[in-house]
Amino acid sequence: TKPLSYDSVITIVKKVNKTKEITLLEYLVHNNFGGNENEALENYAISDTFYLKAKKIGPFDNIDQASVMEGYYYVKNNYDYARSLFRRKRFQEAMINFETTAEYYQPDSSYLYAARAGIKLIETGKEINKINVLNNFNKAISLDPKNPIAIGERGIFYVSILKDTTRATADFSKAVQLNPKDAESYEYLSLIYYYAGNNAAAISAITKCIEIDKMQPSYYGTRAHYYNHIKSYELAIKDYNEAIFLDPTNNESYYLKRGACQKAINNYIAAYDDYGFATMINPSNTDAKKELQKLDPYLKEAYE
Repeated sequence: TKPLSYDSVITIVKKVNKTKEITLLEYLVHNNFGGNENEALENYAISDTFYLKAKKIGPFDNIDQASVMEGYYYVKNNYDYARSLFRRKRFQEAMINFETTAEYYQPDSSYLYAARAGIKLIETGKEINKINVLNNFNKAISLDPKNPIAIGERGIFYVSILKDTTRATADFSKAVQLNPKDAESYEYLSLIYYYAGNNAAAISAITKCIEIDKMQPSYYGTRAHYYNHIKSYELAIKDYNEAIFLDPTNNESYYLKRGACQKAINNYIAAYDDYGFATMINPSNTDAKKELQKLDPYLKEAYE
């Protein structure tokens, strides 16, 4: 169902503030409004009080015991409370409340956010059942099979947490099929292909990222790395040029890598310049300094 209009909610809030004779729906709407308003102001202690008052009404033994709107606002309070907890990085409580919300109407967003909370807990080193997180992704996707965001995030979970590149590849491929502008999924695909030794597919995937966002220096840097790996040094240098042009002050590693490509094709003066720029950006870069020393004999010969 759809929520009540803003005017209807305000009418209920004013009524509740004036009289104690209210219906269950009015009680739930009033507390949801109070929770939302105080959460927006970051008055979390007060907002929690409102959310928890509504939460204590249930859970209903059977959602059919409630009217449609009563059920909706009971679930909405749980959902909004879980969202507030997630915002405050209280991921354990957020996950539990999202899962509780999903027990009633099974909204895909509840399962998706529960999965996200689980990932946050894993990232912080919390012991958690990884299969439970995966199940939440699966439930979200079963409710919305054409949601590229959920599919892509499950792919990240497969590759980053479960180390399952086969299923991750399937998810990322599906995600970009549903959303051809999904640069993140293309980027993950390129990395999977690269580490699997499929250089052509890796370059093709990262090229898709560049077509989607031509202003992202890291995409050019990644493709340059792939070209460097297969010894296509001229193409690598061209991409390093783009990466440095887009972000000239924070690319110490790009200068270093472009310098290595220049050295590989015997362009020693350009290599010397790149290593020199790397040391200007980071004077403690010992690798760049060593390369400069190695180039001294070549430069002397070139100038002579």
